[in-house]
Amino acid sequence: ASKAPKELRCTIDGKLMGEPVRSPHGHLYEKETLSVWLQRCGSVCPITGMALREEDCTPDLEAQQQILEWVKGERRRHRDRQKQRQQQREEAAAGQPEHAGNLV
Repeated sequence: ASKAPKELRCTIDGKLMGEPVRSPHGHLYEKETLSVWLQRCGSVCPITGMALREEDCTPDLEAQQQILEWVKGERRRHRDRQKQRQQQREEAAAGQPEHAGNLV
C-alpha cells in the first residue's frame, strides 16, 4: 500500500483507503481511521484543527472508484510479473541438460 499514490492514501496514517470519506474542509480520510482519531483527539480536524464531526464527512465514491481501479491494476501487474518469472524459469530449465547421472 505504500506504493499507492498519495491521493489514494489516508491523510492521517498514509495507508491505502478502503472506505474514503471527505471532510467539509476537503481532506480525505479512511473512515475508520478518522473515527478513531476523533474519539482519541476530540472533534477536531487533524489537518486544519477546525471543528469536525464524523457525521460531517461524506463518502467519496469517486476516490473509492479510483482506489479500486488502482488495486485492480496492481493485481494485474503482479500476475503479469509472476507469469514472466515462470516463463523465464521454464526457459532456463529447457536450456539445461538432463541430469548427468546416466553418463557412465
